[in-house]
Amino acid sequence: MKNIEQDIKEHVWGIETFQKCVPEKYRSNVAMLVGKYYATHPSESTVSKIITIVEDCDKTRYNTLEKQLRFVQEEL
Repeated sequence: MKNIEQDIKEHVWGIETFQKCVPEKYRSNVAMLVGKYYATHPSESTVSKIITIVEDCDKTRYNTLEKQLRFVQEEL
């Protein structure tokens, strides 16, 4: 879990630093940008950790990485 937290901190820092160069009207919410990044660049460990955190995920129905990834992308 610490790896994800550290990745998020680094991504937020990078985005906030980059956004200082972008006019205010073109800036996006940092949480949305980080979420989009993890939705399009998932690793097996990231998906597994998210599935572990999400309590309403039926682990018998979503028992493969592909199904878990689809759940994370659709539901979250």
